[in-house]
Amino acid sequence: SKNEGLPWSLELLERFEDRWEWSGLSSNEGLPWSIDLLERFANRWNLESLSQNEALPWSIELLERFKTR
Repeated sequence: SKNEGLPWSLELLERFEDRWEWSGLSSNEGLPWSIDLLERFANRWNLESLSQNEALPWSIELLERFKTR
């Protein structure tokens, strides 16, 4: 889950969705981060790890969209 070198994609994340260690994924800067990706797995992300991940597409839109989470 923390390996930044894997060929990360939505398909890979979905294929093994029940096997990932989501805290590790949340801090992984190698994922193809987007608002859509964050929404797709909204109930699985570790918010503390996400908040420290510099690879997220940080923007006012992102913060507004997820401000209640």
